[in-house]
Amino acid sequence: MILLKRLFLDQRGDIHLFTVFMTLFFFMFISIASTWVGIGANVMYIRNTVKNEMASIAIRIEQDTYQALREGNLAAYEAKLNSSSAYHDQILHLAKTGIEKNIKLTNDNFTINNVDIHFNRHPDAIEYVLTCDVLFNVNIIGDWKTVQTAPLSFSGRHTIK
Repeated sequence: MILLKRLFLDQRGDIHLFTVFMTLFFFMFISIASTWVGIGANVMYIRNTVKNEMASIAIRIEQDTYQALREGNLAAYEAKLNSSSAYHDQILHLAKTGIEKNIKLTNDNFTINNVDIHFNRHPDAIEYVLTCDVLFNVNIIGDWKTVQTAPLSFSGRHTIK
């Protein structure tokens, strides 16, 4: 009965403007935080996948180094590392196919491009550095936007004995 009386007399509760803005701020904060956490989770997923592929690259380089040491041909192997584009392309192809086997290089959440590998010779080791660029995408009101570009670099080292 009291409810009907309020309806007829137009006595309704008021919503304060402060409450509206605080509610909007809260939901905006939650959406930005969840987007940031999602990008962080994707970065961890990409890093773990590439680290696994770096292990397979390390095994390949270790086998090649061991063979060069066994044959007494380490100088030729070092020249092959630095100047042979065929060997560089072979190792890079090994890395790309391994990464692509575990994750897609292009999907709705991110795009991995500019994958490259570099070799550095130190007195007691061979260092290899795999670099790539990752473009992260988010869906903002039905439109995909690139929000962050993160260059990633992974390095490994093989000691020459």
